[in-house]
Amino acid sequence: MKKGIILALSASIFLAGCYSDIVDSGQVGVELSSGKVNPNVLEEGWHLSINPMTDLDIYNTKSKRLEMGGMAQRESNPELIVDNSVTILTKDNLSIPVDVTILYKLNKSCAPMMRINYGPDITWDNKVIVPKARDIVRGVIGKDADVYKLNQKRELYAQEIQTTMNADIEKMLNVPNCVSINSVSIKNIRLPEQLTNSILKKQQTEEDVKIANLEIEKIKAQAQAEIEKNIGIAKAQKILAESLTPAMLEWKKLEIEQQRIQKWNGEMPKVNAGGTNLLIDGSKYQ
Repeated sequence: MKKGIILALSASIFLAGCYSDIVDSGQVGVELSSGKVNPNVLEEGWHLSINPMTDLDIYNTKSKRLEMGGMAQRESNPELIVDNSVTILTKDNLSIPVDVTILYKLNKSCAPMMRINYGPDITWDNKVIVPKARDIVRGVIGKDADVYKLNQKRELYAQEIQTTMNADIEKMLNVPNCVSINSVSIKNIRLPEQLTNSILKKQQTEEDVKIANLEIEKIKAQAQAEIEKNIGIAKAQKILAESLTPAMLEWKKLEIEQQRIQKWNGEMPKVNAGGTNLLIDGSKYQ
């Protein structure tokens, strides 16, 4: 009896430090033994270790979403990290909150390296992704001096942030394709109400100027068309005047006379004789 109890206690002590865990789809396991990290990841499935000095960390290799600000709710979701908005300090010393969403993914082969340098899952996200995102968002948007057009340029900012994050994280980790920033979305740039009203007035003024310029261009075009029309008439008149030589005038007279002869019906004109009411038929005197 005592022997059985001793064996049971020994077994429980021996197994106390062991692990038995399941790695789900979209995850990898990183094994730690006596403080050392196994460079080979454990794929999905059930894994057991009888080494009491061995532990297993699970890393999520699905696409994760970082929500900075906005309406994101903090919830228990391994693919969602929620953080505060990024505050931009403009060149005019305005503090402007920016809501950003970033989709990213960890390459499973890099999980052991992440465990060595940055810690377990979620911990490495908060050490790598979140601070990089903050620095780069501030750098990209904060350098723009035209605060009136910040919201109009959100897509351009997002593209630049994504490109810069991919390059900076690769340089930071010194390993290519370890973390992929798949997309960046600027949800909102929350300008102060006073500045928003100023922007609306500025936009209205710009719209009024555009309309006025279009009207001016229309008037200019009409005036130019009239000028070109008059120039064309003047050129035509000049060409006609230059073409009317004495010979041409004489020929034109003959042409008119010929047209008259062709139209004559053979009757002689009748004229009034000496102020009387008698009409003299010219044809009788031929």
